[in-house]
Amino acid sequence: MLDKETFINSAIAGILWSTSSDNGMYETLEGFEWDPESLERFKECAGKFYDENETRFERLEELRVTYDYEQHGISFVLNCNGHGSGFWARIPCGSNEGDLIYKQLSNECMVFGAIEIYLWDDNLVHFHD
Repeated sequence: MLDKETFINSAIAGILWSTSSDNGMYETLEGFEWDPESLERFKECAGKFYDENETRFERLEELRVTYDYEQHGISFVLNCNGHGSGFWARIPCGSNEGDLIYKQLSNECMVFGAIEIYLWDDNLVHFHD
């Protein structure tokens, strides 16, 4: 079962994995430490999306059309940032209602907007909100 902590942790992993440094020196920001304040703000951001869509995640589980729960946080980040994957990539899932929920989650990401992190001069990951 998906819980908020799992969602947030997978969103953190997804944003680090899918973001490169501005200067192109690093293909990914995995392995870099977060600025503590930025990390807390990012967790609040991901937690807000989770809270607003918790009933949709629960319904996907009830329909038994969900996939690895840790992928939901990654899909959130990829979808918000316009990568070639996200919730919409789960369609068709074998259920018309499930397809509709994945479309709704994808649309919610578009409304939510891009999620930007960057590597600052202090060599810490910062969150731009």
